[in-house]
Amino acid sequence: MAEAQLCGLQDEFTCSLCLDTLTDPVSIPCGHNFCLKCLTDCWDQSQEFSCPQCREMFNLRPPLRRNTVLNEIVEKLKKTGLSSSPSQKYAGPGEVECDACTGKKFRAVKSCLTCLASFCQTHLQPHYEGDALTHHKLTDPDGNLKEKLCAKHQKSLEIFCKTDDLCICMMCVVTGHKGHETVELETEREGKEKQLGATWREIRRRLEEREKKMKEMRNVVEQIKISVEKEVKENEKCFTDLIHCIEEAQKNLFERIREQEKREIEKAEGVMERLEKEIEELKKRDTELKEMFDNKDHVHFMQTFSSRCVLPADGVSLSFTVSADFSFEDLRNELSCLKKSLEKIIQWDIQTSSGKKLLEVIDTRNEPTVSDPRAKDLHETHRQAVSESTRTLGAQASPGDPHTTAVGFETRYTELVAVEHDPRNHKETEHELMKTVRIHEELMEEGAAEKCERIRIEQLFKKSPVSVNPVNIIVVSGMAGIGKTTMVQKIMYDWARGTEYQRFAFVFLFKFRELNLLDNENEPQMSLTKLIERHYKYLSNERLKEILQKTETLLFIFDGLDEYKHKLDFTQSQLCSNPDVEVPVHILFTSLVRRTLLKGCSVLITSRPAALEAVDMERVDQFVEILGFFPEQRLMYCKKFFGDTALAAYAFQYVKENTILNSMCFIPSYCWMICSLLRSHFMTPENAKSEALQVSPWLCVTQNKELIRDTIGKDLKMNFSSMTLSAVDCAVLATVISCCGELKELDLSETPLTPESIKILEPGLSCCNVVRLVSCGLTIRCCSALSSVLSAPNSQLTDLRLSYNNNMEDSGVEQLCEGLRSPNCKLETLWLDSCSLTSACCSALSSVLSSPNSRLTYLNLDENNNLGDSGARQLSEGLRSDNCKLKELWLWSCGLTSACCSALSSVLLSPNSRLTVLVLNDNKLKDSGARQLSEGLRSHNCKLETLGLLSCGLTSACCSALSSVLSSPNSRLTYLNLNTNNNLGDSGAHQLCEGLRSDNCKLVTLRLDSCGFTSACCSALSSVLSSPNSQLTELDLNKNNLGDSGVRQLSEGLRSDNCKLEALELQNNEISESEESNLRSVEEELRRSGRQLTIIT
Repeated sequence: MAEAQLCGLQDEFTCSLCLDTLTDPVSIPCGHNFCLKCLTDCWDQSQEFSCPQCREMFNLRPPLRRNTVLNEIVEKLKKTGLSSSPSQKYAGPGEVECDACTGKKFRAVKSCLTCLASFCQTHLQPHYEGDALTHHKLTDPDGNLKEKLCAKHQKSLEIFCKTDDLCICMMCVVTGHKGHETVELETEREGKEKQLGATWREIRRRLEEREKKMKEMRNVVEQIKISVEKEVKENEKCFTDLIHCIEEAQKNLFERIREQEKREIEKAEGVMERLEKEIEELKKRDTELKEMFDNKDHVHFMQTFSSRCVLPADGVSLSFTVSADFSFEDLRNELSCLKKSLEKIIQWDIQTSSGKKLLEVIDTRNEPTVSDPRAKDLHETHRQAVSESTRTLGAQASPGDPHTTAVGFETRYTELVAVEHDPRNHKETEHELMKTVRIHEELMEEGAAEKCERIRIEQLFKKSPVSVNPVNIIVVSGMAGIGKTTMVQKIMYDWARGTEYQRFAFVFLFKFRELNLLDNENEPQMSLTKLIERHYKYLSNERLKEILQKTETLLFIFDGLDEYKHKLDFTQSQLCSNPDVEVPVHILFTSLVRRTLLKGCSVLITSRPAALEAVDMERVDQFVEILGFFPEQRLMYCKKFFGDTALAAYAFQYVKENTILNSMCFIPSYCWMICSLLRSHFMTPENAKSEALQVSPWLCVTQNKELIRDTIGKDLKMNFSSMTLSAVDCAVLATVISCCGELKELDLSETPLTPESIKILEPGLSCCNVVRLVSCGLTIRCCSALSSVLSAPNSQLTDLRLSYNNNMEDSGVEQLCEGLRSPNCKLETLWLDSCSLTSACCSALSSVLSSPNSRLTYLNLDENNNLGDSGARQLSEGLRSDNCKLKELWLWSCGLTSACCSALSSVLLSPNSRLTVLVLNDNKLKDSGARQLSEGLRSHNCKLETLGLLSCGLTSACCSALSSVLSSPNSRLTYLNLNTNNNLGDSGAHQLCEGLRSDNCKLVTLRLDSCGFTSACCSALSSVLSSPNSQLTELDLNKNNLGDSGVRQLSEGLRSDNCKLEALELQNNEISESEESNLRSVEEELRRSGRQLTIIT
């Protein structure tokens, strides 16, 4: 008690300047106390004297009186320890405050995860002393305790959902995470700590490795600095002398030019002086002549005419020539020669030994070492052969043309965009096209493409200055058609020309597609020397052995790993080390990669991403991914393809404005296809052009179905929702799908489509399994084309979604039904919800249901408010047909009343009916409608399992009939929805419970939200839960008035061994906190007994 009282006086012993306990306290005239040093420092820095606490002003600096009494009290308090702990300080900026302090808050020393509050030392004492709080979990001060609460339910995060990888509360377990795999946070942390421990160990290993490498690199850098400094000093004097010479030459030259300038200006000024005198004389004569013309005295005019009419002598030449002592043209030529000499010096190789070491670190374009004259001849022969084979690109005159023409490599080749990745982190988790498109989209945002770390093709084998090890094994990855083979040709082309990769004396290219053919011959095993001889016949065996001895000058390129049919094995037992030993070809490849064969040589492999799973990426020194063309490369390709700059710009803009064409053009092969089409298109006379129709034949004749299927992806799904598609876009899309042959899903939702668009898309739509045309603004005219899709001989459409914002009207649906009745139609699922349909279309829909060709099993007509009873009766005729195969019918909010229930009941009574799901929610069926439906539900012909009667205006008057359905031996109902706007009351609940207790009842889910129940019905509901016949696993009682009494009655049933309930919803039922706590206890009690029950309150 004493300590608490003294803590309350803490402010009296605290200096308001330093916010700490007073030291050497002094008093000032206003009565306030401060530390002597604090107040002295404060006034020394101020021009006026005032109390820092009450702001009273003093004219003169008042004398400071030591407060000896207060000083003794403070000292005694410090000794006794009854004051707050020395560490008890007020919370500063960024520090966690005590939630229990009032007024000025002390700094928190602990946070309680149970109380969800932070406490200072004083207010923390009850957690150490009282029995009620000692079990609370304390942690270091945490200012973000709210983050430990569920954002949705404001409950503690105690559970971890493995399915969603998320921390959740107990409420979340039974709502959004029902059925998910969940564990306690502590349990999950134990497992995660093991994973984290492995990661930590790897981090520490890498750290040690990097620190070691860093130390090595520092030594390398130091050596580089020493070598460079030496070279700089040796050459600095030469360059200084040269610079001095240049400066002297510049100075002398400028002096001569200035002297010449002075002489010429003096000459010009003499001419200007004579001109000024002549101008003055001419002005004088001009004035005299003007006066003569103005004077009307004819006598005077005639007397002065003779003297005025004579022109003055033209004594000064107006021409002026500048003469120079030397030729400026000669001067410029001399300076140009000097500049070229300096540029030549800049390009010289560094000749010193230290310089060569530096060059080896940062450059790879050094000349290959081919000292043997015979090897030099062989090198030249090989170079010429490679040059001949790579100098042209084979190109078709037009897509589909079997004849190819040779195009100069340099005239068509456009630089590819490539980026470098860490090979150890390589893992393919998404389809190659989706991944490449995603990377392009990310790089196109906010100019990221300009900042991305690109690698040029000629830099592939260039060793980084921070790398100790050489780059020998390289993998280049990229999707189909992205340019991997063209890149390989570029490498060979540049090597043969002598412009790049000159550190290699010999470069050998092998294509996996050709290596596959070796298995069809009589030599399944082969040595490396023999393999090289087969591909390069001018390389004889003996001379080849000499070449292979200098491994560091050899580059092997293997193109198209994804096409190789053999499984690769990188284990030590399956490798070879002798180039003359015959082994299977795939072992030669793996041995080169593992560096057991020709150690020191370089290997480059190209492949599509999926095939890289077979490669030992730990052995790879550099991993590069080709991304194809960015917009600037596309424009450059257009310029090279068309030649005409204006035509290229027009073609580029044309493609850019077409969504699908533009989205495909980052792939070089597609870029060529589209440019070929546009060239043909531009050359066609205007009166013969038809944009939309010319695209389809073009794509069809390419017949590159494999490339198209690769582009779409293995899941065979395409999403073009919320886009704008032109006629050309639709034609391309239709043909791409047609070439693919089959598409599992096409989503065009919220993409505006005209009748012409649907007509163009028609061939592609018939190849799809699922087509989503939700909210596409479809009209009546679109339905004719959709009907043709359904009736197409090879139609594969099974699911068609035409929901929302499609103004097809009844006549449009009637046209659609013509296709649905076709023997070619395979449609099983049809969505027509929210399409503003009326009863006028129901006769046609009914005829579809009764058609012998119909395969419909699901029909959704929700939210068509004007279907009405007439429409339901017409549909019932088709539903009773022995040809009808419909299993699910959704008529939510269709303007139905009890007048149609007799017809619907007759459907359930029919032996032909196959309905298992009937949703009649939000229709005014009333009690009489429910009673009529019950007749059909009791029939032995009825197969219904799910019945929706939400918000149908029901009361207790229909509950006896519904109860009889539940207790009927013929009933198959497992799901019954009576939620909302059904005032069943306690009486209705009692009647329903009679059926629920029946041994014939099969109900698993019962929804009774907002049904006007009170605690008076809870005893009956509890008896259902404890009944041995009850199959209920889910019960919804939200938004009723059960109260604590009702919940206690339900708890008795929940504890019964017969209860099978797994989920109980009791939200908004006037339940107190104490009763909610009891429900949690029931949950825990059942969990300990092995039962999983989730109660939502």
